[in-house]
Amino acid sequence: MGAIALIAAFILHTKNVWVFVALYLISSLGTAIFNLVCWAMITDVIDDAEVRTGKRSDGTIYAVYSFARKLGHMWWALRSEEPTTYGYVGL
Repeated sequence: MGAIALIAAFILHTKNVWVFVALYLISSLGTAIFNLVCWAMITDVIDDAEVRTGKRSDGTIYAVYSFARKLGHMWWALRSEEPTTYGYVGL
């Protein structure tokens, strides 16, 4: 849903602010649903790990998940020169 809205925004390249806001609102809802599902699945991983090992290690699992997300964000930030590639000039 979110990806389709972003593709539509890219193809339409609209100057109408309300169309822009609507498309990005839809894409944000898609992203929010994805994040909600990811965090909901972490609790299932914790329960599964407890069943398999007999120990509840939710702090460790949350820490590893959070660290993996931070590594992903760092990787994206290090390789991302996209705003300057497309002509963006900062303040």
